[in-house]
Amino acid sequence: MTFGITDLLPPPLPQPPATKLGIHSVNWWGDPHHPDSGFKSDDPKVVSRHMDLMIAAGFEYNVMNWRGAAVNPTQHRGVAAWIKEAESRAYALTEGVLMGKVIYPFKIAIQISAPFLVFGLIFNAGLAVLSKLMPQMQVFFIALPATIMLGLLLFALVIAAMMAVWLGYLQDGLQAFVMR
Repeated sequence: MTFGITDLLPPPLPQPPATKLGIHSVNWWGDPHHPDSGFKSDDPKVVSRHMDLMIAAGFEYNVMNWRGAAVNPTQHRGVAAWIKEAESRAYALTEGVLMGKVIYPFKIAIQISAPFLVFGLIFNAGLAVLSKLMPQMQVFFIALPATIMLGLLLFALVIAAMMAVWLGYLQDGLQAFVMR
């Protein structure tokens, strides 16, 4: 059995897939909070014309942001029109990755945890002032049980509101599946 120099080389790397060209479109035209441009994002003729132009320009997919019907009804109707047109053409339409997948959960987390963030900021600021007034006393160590107890008390008081906020966002998120 003989070996050559080519037997010592690693196998060739696989070729990367062909790059796809996509576009990110904004679908809030026609919303009363935005400038009047003369067309609406939920108009089927406008959506069809825009999709014709995107396909002619070589775009293979469209990324759209959708934040739910409760947040922006005009945007919700626009996304519904785009989904309908994309399905009729077998065109790839995806939800905005940054807004829908990264930023939105952080927004929900901040809203749900807001009472604890405010409590922690105010309580620890008060402890810092107390620590400055009595530098020999270990204020943060002594106040730790009080921090835990007040945090649990706050949790007991706001759990219903926290769940209502979370269920509202869950309902908006599930409407995307019901809409189709």
